[in-house]
Amino acid sequence: VEIYTEQCYSNRQPLMIQGPRAGNNTTAAGVLADILDLQDLYS
Repeated sequence: VEIYTEQCYSNRQPLMIQGPRAGNNTTAAGVLADILDLQDLYS
């Protein structure tokens, strides 16, 4: 997962999220679950 934001990274480098040996699908599912949890907190 790559996240681009002007708030944290002014040099256009993305924030890279990788899981240790979890595989792409497992890592993406975990990141999505975290994002949905954050959405619940702020809605």
